[in-house]
Amino acid sequence: MAGYGTLLMVMLVALNTISAQPGVEGKDDNGFASPELKAKIKEVNALAIPTAENAAFRHYDLAVMYNAKNDEENTSRHMLAIPPYILMFRGLSPSGMDAFLQKFRLKNEVKDTIKKRFAAAYNAPHPAEYDSFSKYYFNIISLKHVLDSVPGPYRADVEQQLHIADSVQSIFLREYVLKNGWPAPEAGALYAAYLAGRDIEHYYDYLPPMLDAFSKQWIPLSMLQKIQQNKSAYSTFMEMNLLKRNGYACFDVTGFMDVPGIGVLSSRKVMNDIWAAYAANCPIAQFIIMRYTNDPKKYSYEVEHNKLKNCGDNCDDKLWPMFEKACPEYWKNEDRTRIRFEHLPNYNYAKDREELILVYGEKE
Repeated sequence: MAGYGTLLMVMLVALNTISAQPGVEGKDDNGFASPELKAKIKEVNALAIPTAENAAFRHYDLAVMYNAKNDEENTSRHMLAIPPYILMFRGLSPSGMDAFLQKFRLKNEVKDTIKKRFAAAYNAPHPAEYDSFSKYYFNIISLKHVLDSVPGPYRADVEQQLHIADSVQSIFLREYVLKNGWPAPEAGALYAAYLAGRDIEHYYDYLPPMLDAFSKQWIPLSMLQKIQQNKSAYSTFMEMNLLKRNGYACFDVTGFMDVPGIGVLSSRKVMNDIWAAYAANCPIAQFIIMRYTNDPKKYSYEVEHNKLKNCGDNCDDKLWPMFEKACPEYWKNEDRTRIRFEHLPNYNYAKDREELILVYGEKE
């Protein structure tokens, strides 16, 4: 694992070096979109996203539905129509097919047909890109599982590994797609679509070829919708990246704004760490509460500011005075409107996550 992490770190350094060069990837040397990139984004944003699932990805759900109704004929018809690569993406292998098919009301000859068809696709030689896409996919899934269970002190290390893995797979995926278009199912279409969904910054490179892949029934509607979600998050994501250029500190404060009180105040260590970072880097340019969620509607402006208002004595007696003491010339009790609330998609955590981001100001 250590060797793999070292390799990823070297590749990430290379990525940062490339991204910092003027004009690379359609950005100027200040990180803003060039006129050409703005035109491309405008064109991509005008593309319509389908609203109905394509047939290939409806067969499994229909098979489950008819199986629940004890309708063997229709269950068999839809099970036979499921493309093998969909089952492979679900993690099935030939050794697990008997147990999988046992859940469905199917005749033995139907089961045998499905198993033979699946084994032929599974054992067929795959192009190199299939192995690459699937490797990146399973590595990220593995890291996400670790992130859900690792003790708090080690979580930052796993998050960094995820960040590096995303950066590396993004390089490979974008280069492949820009040169070849979207990979076919036998080249890893589904793995590639999952990886694309994690790359907010380059959604505009993925959406057009993924629409084509959807029309060919290579990927499901849900993966297109993830790119649509990234399109909505793009401006916030890029602004956050630019804000962080002078440095920042990030703290897990899930439950921070919960009522009654502020949950994070119960953790003296977290509050001490926040205070120390604030005092050491005064003035702070931005004080941001970032929600990582796939349901941003539940975090409306009114909800956020009502929570801030209901913070009550915990804020007035503990939180605001703490920051005023850390940086008296910048922070006053009446300046609590400096707190900014933002949302980004939650691609790493099992539940919604809240982070406090202290964005450092420019040093004189």
